[in-house]
Amino acid sequence: MNKSQKVIQFEPRKKKKLKDVNYVSPEKKELLRQREKQKKLSKNSHRTIVLVGIFLLIVAVVVILDYLI
Repeated sequence: MNKSQKVIQFEPRKKKKLKDVNYVSPEKKELLRQREKQKKLSKNSHRTIVLVGIFLLIVAVVVILDYLI
């Protein structure tokens, strides 16, 4: 075998893959932004509800302790 000759390994199960294009349409970008905004709002509202619940629990404990003392 000469140095100029090359042996290419045959792999019948391996498929050739096309390169992906990293294009995202403007409509899809806007949709992704809206979804991200909704996630942030939902996380923020959930956190607010939890903090209000903790505050009400602390107020209830203080009122009960004040009533008992």
